Amino acid sequence: MTSIGDRLRYLREQRGLSQLEAARLLGINNSVLSRIENGKRSVEDELLVKFSRFYRVSTDYILGRTDDPCETVDFPQTAAPYLPEGFEDLPEEAKKEVYAILEYVLQKYKKK
Repeated sequence: MTSIGDRLRYLREQRGLSQLEAARLLGINNSVLSRIENGKRSVEDELLVKFSRFYRVSTDYILGRTDDPCETVDFPQTAAPYLPEGFEDLPEEAKKEVYAILEYVLQKYKKK
């Protein structure tokens, strides 16, 4: 399985950007991007969404849930009862962000 850092490095290199250029365009410190790409730092939720928008790929792709950069994997229906009231009324984009955050937290603590 490809790590989050590997996917982010791949996306950056596909666009012909150095780490310094990508960090500047993303508005983050170059050392932060370097540590993320090298697997020495986790990706905070807000930064995950920023990467997704910047590289124009789904958060599911960055998280390794799919190999299709445009595909979003539906969250299991078994989680539906645990989602807060009003979730179903959110726009589709907001739902995708919630799913990405949940998946990120699951993956983050699964490794420990």
